[in-house]
Amino acid sequence: MSPQQPQKVDGLKCPPNRCPPFNSTFLPKGPLPDVAALLALVEQVRPTLLKSGRLPKKFLHRAAERMECEPLWKGWKRYLDFLVTICLEFGLLRIFRRQLMVTSKAESWLARPWPDLMTEIFRWWKESSAWDELYRMAGIRIDSTGLRNSPASARSFVLERLGRLPPNDWVRLLDFVREIQDAERLFYRPLGDERNWRLAALEEAAPLLHLGEGNWWEVEGRLVVTIIVDAAYWLGLTAVGYTQSGEIGSILLTPVGAALLGVADEFPRENHLSCRQIHVQSNFDLLVPSNADLAIRFQVAKFAAWKKTDQFLTFHLTRQSVVSALAKGDSIDQFIVFLERHSRRPLPQNVSYTLQNWATLYGQITLRPAILLETSSTDISEEMPVENSLAFPANRLGEKHFEVEAGAVEGLLAKLEAMGYLPKIDPSLSRKPSEALLANEEELYFLLLGLAVLSDHAPSYGLSPKDPALESLSRKLAQLGPHQILDRVAEDYQSMKKDRARLLRRAAEIINPEAP
Repeated sequence: MSPQQPQKVDGLKCPPNRCPPFNSTFLPKGPLPDVAALLALVEQVRPTLLKSGRLPKKFLHRAAERMECEPLWKGWKRYLDFLVTICLEFGLLRIFRRQLMVTSKAESWLARPWPDLMTEIFRWWKESSAWDELYRMAGIRIDSTGLRNSPASARSFVLERLGRLPPNDWVRLLDFVREIQDAERLFYRPLGDERNWRLAALEEAAPLLHLGEGNWWEVEGRLVVTIIVDAAYWLGLTAVGYTQSGEIGSILLTPVGAALLGVADEFPRENHLSCRQIHVQSNFDLLVPSNADLAIRFQVAKFAAWKKTDQFLTFHLTRQSVVSALAKGDSIDQFIVFLERHSRRPLPQNVSYTLQNWATLYGQITLRPAILLETSSTDISEEMPVENSLAFPANRLGEKHFEVEAGAVEGLLAKLEAMGYLPKIDPSLSRKPSEALLANEEELYFLLLGLAVLSDHAPSYGLSPKDPALESLSRKLAQLGPHQILDRVAEDYQSMKKDRARLLRRAAEIINPEAP
């Protein structure tokens, strides 16, 4: 990106560079392509969080491979943390019993216009207290602090100064930071209590910039730079220029940044993610343009495995990827219609035939757990009232064999005993703590919901919310039922918590109506 001539604006006194940086980088589409890639990967993998609450390294590496962004300072973890935070804040992801899941809201959210999504994310970040740059600065760890202004207040202060820069003009980074220091040295620490702050430099702390000496440069100076070249860069507000030696030397307010900060009237049209065409290859590759609609990317990723990201996003249709989508309830017929509509031509014959063949083969044989009732003679089996499913919940399989639903075993035993039989029960079905739990889907729903409530209120009962037995039982129960049960439990429990919070607020208003 080459600089334009300096423009006359009422802004900071930073002189624009006379020549472009040796190299530069920026994200014209912001983080949205990578948000879609992250959601697609979570939909495929459903990773389980570690006990520390962090994502496994293996998942982070797989996610990093799919990203279009190249974070500065080797900040992959900070960038992925930023993306996950966005998805959680906007309800695109949820965590249930330490498992990360995509919500039903994600696909409709991705289908919204790119400028609307960029504006929404920017406003969230600008006002957020959940995202605090102080504890995410590269190369330094803050051990203790004095009084400080809120993250949103500090962020707004820096962004207001950034908005004064002439768009598309390179400005030396240190000049920008020094201008802030001269204008409002105590913008972050109103008491100026530098001695109360304890800092620790990290061994890998040689981010590609040189700041001045002193506590202000280690905190405020580094904080300003972090805001500018981390989240502001990820959101497409700033471009970053490098010197020939590879250090970050200059910054630029991009057209996207000018639009988000209110300096420009509209977003640049060439940045819009509006392409809706897919190229389907006879080798089963799906080529998705880099400016493709986000919802289309997500839909493709449901059925196809990611292969690489360059000028096109390349996905590959495999039997495993298609079967995985079918197992989650997606339709191959709808996917073929989707591919034909967006490729604007009939699918290659071998691709269409193979997809149809996989769909035909899928489900011809079903494996599922079952309980077998076996009689010793055909005379006894004839006495079983299988015609009345309410009285006798079993399906006849042969002359002496019946299939029984797992959740109906206890009722069936009572029925058989009432008929005068003494059934012999296989040891694997006996009620032992270490053995299998038999429950139908409705019973499983209430068990999971009850565990979620118990976990949240564990301290009130003298328990630990991270009790190993509690976590182990939750994992085992979650594995017994389909994903729809987990989704239902998570949604219902969130609604219960919101309703409870509303009732508590209303109760407080009734008890003390004059309270602020």
